[in-house]
Amino acid sequence: MLNEIYKGWKYMNINECSKLTKCSKATLRYYDKKSIVTPSRDINGYRDYSKEMLKKLGLFKL
Repeated sequence: MLNEIYKGWKYMNINECSKLTKCSKATLRYYDKKSIVTPSRDINGYRDYSKEMLKKLGLFKL
């Protein structure tokens, strides 16, 4: 299912990542702060989450 939702996208922002992973944005920021998941940053400083990071976040929710 993730592949169908994510088809054609290279990165997604924190809102989209939060919806797909069911993690709050605060949790995602905390993971970034603790270097558990380190998303890349866009030119404007926004976090960009990759498909691999979504898979990793899915493991944390077990």
